[in-house]
Amino acid sequence: MELLPLVIRYIVFVCILVLFWTNCLASGGIETTEENDPKDLGIPFCAPEVSKRQVNGLVFVSTMDGKISALNLEDGGSQKWSIETGPGPMLSSSIHNLELSNNGQWVRMIPSLSGGLYKMNGKSVEAVPINAENLLKSSFRYSDDVIISGGMESRTYGVDSATGKLLYECSMASCDNQTTQGQRATPVGDVILIQRQTQTVRAIEPRDGTERWNFSVGQHELKLSPDPSASCHDTVASYDEIVLKVIVPDGLICALDSAGTVLWKHTFEYPVVSAWRVGRSGEIKGVDLFGGTRTPEEKIYLPESPVLYVGMHNKQVRQARAHIN
Repeated sequence: MELLPLVIRYIVFVCILVLFWTNCLASGGIETTEENDPKDLGIPFCAPEVSKRQVNGLVFVSTMDGKISALNLEDGGSQKWSIETGPGPMLSSSIHNLELSNNGQWVRMIPSLSGGLYKMNGKSVEAVPINAENLLKSSFRYSDDVIISGGMESRTYGVDSATGKLLYECSMASCDNQTTQGQRATPVGDVILIQRQTQTVRAIEPRDGTERWNFSVGQHELKLSPDPSASCHDTVASYDEIVLKVIVPDGLICALDSAGTVLWKHTFEYPVVSAWRVGRSGEIKGVDLFGGTRTPEEKIYLPESPVLYVGMHNKQVRQARAHIN
């Protein structure tokens, strides 16, 4: 009989707890306040004003002057923005002036922007089994009469895809944030990540330091850091039906529809190095630079670009191959 009051008290205590939690749940749960705003907690916030993903309508182009430009597919190929990357043009070279004897035949050395070297005799071009990376990793005294100097530099840029505003630049020396004065700021929209790799090689006389030849070559690589809210809406436009054709030496980019009709053309002041567009999956993909075409509807001929391209820029010879990501 003495246990009965204890059991009754325990049952009453449990009932009080159940009523307490029931009232908490009925009151609406946890309220969203300024302290626990989803945006502040890093949770994707699907705002209606950022529901349209504009980056899908852009074409990104790298040119020999070291710039990355964005063209608007929806607006006749107009240039939306352009940004410079360091340390300068994609090619600076004197090695093409060097003439060597190859089995009694004079040949000229020409670099590619990837760091490879080729020999050209005026009739044909042949790869040399050595490149900038090999030269830089070899002994600094390459031969009895040549010392090799130089290095590789990498710079990364973050760019707002909608405005072309530079958000930050990172190099070997430091990272320079352009968005705020020492405060962390989250950029609005998609961010284009640009990485530029530059390789520089110099051949020097060991006794007096006279430079015999040099070449500095660079390449761009693009990635996309997507806006988290972009996946909240199904309003992504598709431009898969638009075909892009590039005429490398003329700096010309053409957009064609599925029937081969030219929709628009855009000409850059400098030759094209690379081009990219955003695919349906949201990844940045390379554009084939070496695929000319005929357009019978408008009787316009776009010349076929070669698989192996040897061009000249500012009296500097360079080589290029088709490069598709």
